Amino acid sequence: CAVMDRLVDEAFNTLAVVYGETPDQFVDRAHRARDKPDADDEPLVSNDAPLVSNDAPPAAPVEDSFDLLGSEDVAPPAPPSRSLVESAGSVTGDLFQAKWAAISDQDERTLRVGPVTQGADLVDAMLASLNVHTMASGEVGQELKFFVYARDSLGALYLAQAVISTADSSTQLTVKTEGAGDASFFAGVVEEGLRACS
Repeated sequence: CAVMDRLVDEAFNTLAVVYGETPDQFVDRAHRARDKPDADDEPLVSNDAPLVSNDAPPAAPVEDSFDLLGSEDVAPPAPPSRSLVESAGSVTGDLFQAKWAAISDQDERTLRVGPVTQGADLVDAMLASLNVHTMASGEVGQELKFFVYARDSLGALYLAQAVISTADSSTQLTVKTEGAGDASFFAGVVEEGLRACS
């Protein structure tokens, strides 16, 4: 047990190792595991040789997502922010229809945005200001229909159909995504544009 005490005191004392000093520099003798050394004990580490070199390279930084013990209790970094980009590429009517048919997953929701009385041209312009591009739009009876698309900063392509009822001010929005898109995010952008038109 005496050997273990000396090993801990002389070789594994953290401050002694870091600063290349003896443990006596950091811990009073009264607070050590043993009061005084035995006469027959030999030091495990020479007191005149530094335990670490001052020429050693600095330690590598610890990753932010882990604590010092390596557990994953620390919150992960925030996901990259998503925004719509201005250049979504050109989507023709045929390409829109082909992609619409090929993507089976869709998000359907009803938006309550108030009456849209300014017509399709104003809605097209408002959506374009938010980087939502209109492939086709028009008025059919008491409905305004929009077929729109956009691309986000993470590369996802969004296709959507918005049907605005001029009778009850409701909007049926169907969103399809290609890639790792977020339909709720895109629906929020469209809803923002439609609210600005009401």
